[in-house]
Amino acid sequence: MWMKWAHRLTLVYLYTLILMFTPLREWIYTTFSYRLLGANLYPLDFFIFIFALFVLVKLPVIFKMASRTNRLLLQLILLYLVFNILVLVPWSIMEGVRLPTVFRILSPRLALFQIPFLFLLLQESEERETLLRHINYLIFILFLIGVFRLATHKLGYTSTGELRLFWGGVALIFGFGVAVNFFRRLQYPSHVLVGLASIFGIITINHRSGYLALLVTVIIGLLFVRKRMTYFFIFLYSLTAFLTILYFTSPLVIVDMLSRLSLISDLNEGNALDRLNRWQLAWQFFKAHWFLGSKLSGQMYLVVLERGSPPHNFLLELLTRQGVLGVIFFLTVLFKAIAIGFRDGLQDSLSLALALSLIFYLSFCLFNTNFLHPNNVLFLTLPLAAIMAINARLGVVGKSPNPSNHSQDQ
Repeated sequence: MWMKWAHRLTLVYLYTLILMFTPLREWIYTTFSYRLLGANLYPLDFFIFIFALFVLVKLPVIFKMASRTNRLLLQLILLYLVFNILVLVPWSIMEGVRLPTVFRILSPRLALFQIPFLFLLLQESEERETLLRHINYLIFILFLIGVFRLATHKLGYTSTGELRLFWGGVALIFGFGVAVNFFRRLQYPSHVLVGLASIFGIITINHRSGYLALLVTVIIGLLFVRKRMTYFFIFLYSLTAFLTILYFTSPLVIVDMLSRLSLISDLNEGNALDRLNRWQLAWQFFKAHWFLGSKLSGQMYLVVLERGSPPHNFLLELLTRQGVLGVIFFLTVLFKAIAIGFRDGLQDSLSLALALSLIFYLSFCLFNTNFLHPNNVLFLTLPLAAIMAINARLGVVGKSPNPSNHSQDQ
């Protein structure tokens, strides 16, 4: 019974999440926000609290299902969460940080409760496929929204004036769509269609970091995927056909994409100069607070900036806010999970595709502020949890009398 409710909760969370990328976003934030201890609570925060409660109740079951490797990763994740709640919260309050600020900075970190929650939920391949299918539905819905905006000329623009149909962070959803639909064993033609819809999303977001992340992901994917030439020609043919159609139907999209690409290596462009400046200021702050960073105060610079956004680099953001300890934790978990994904990808191609989606996520966040953003953090926690779940299942299969009967890629 509880598993059914957990699955329903996950789907409600997923569809609520996707509404954050539609015009309904502002209405949701204003209509469904509540005050707790001086802090604003939003719908996504409530889901995190429910996930956390679920994990705490089912903790023995979660560890029972975990392999030795997974158990170590889960212990690290839970230790990180406990440290933030039981150590950094009182420490920050004693230093005079206001409770709303503490909650605002802590809330994105609590999203890591999704990892053990999803790990338990995605043990069976049918459950993984169901969730991935719903994500593909949502990617296609976003694609249709983009086509509608393009057809009705309801366009947005980048800071340098080029066309943009979506907020930049949506690239992480589309990057997930490219990795999971192009770099696993192709089971249905719809995988190629959703993969193309994802490429359309990345192009119409027109974000330089999205293009770089896509390039890195495709190159690494082709190096590791089985039958790489088959995958290469499927990807290249699909991309060429899609860009050709797009050029004849909406040439402005292609022109603006090329304009944006031409700025990738221009370090004198306004955005590039701003980010380089923020990186320098963030590094100076890190050198002054190297161990735990600013803890839960939210401070990232030694000076007050007119635009106080993070340094647009997830490593520097972690160094300034969580110090060396936070960086060591995240890099350990991420690189271990990616290594498991590539290794298990020899038996289950989905594991490799999920590892590639993490590579897209990290590559994008090297130049952006989205690492633990509530609107896209699912596409960090979901691949981590699913890789661990596949690893646990393969461990069970490896102990069975006839493991070949259980392999998903047979």
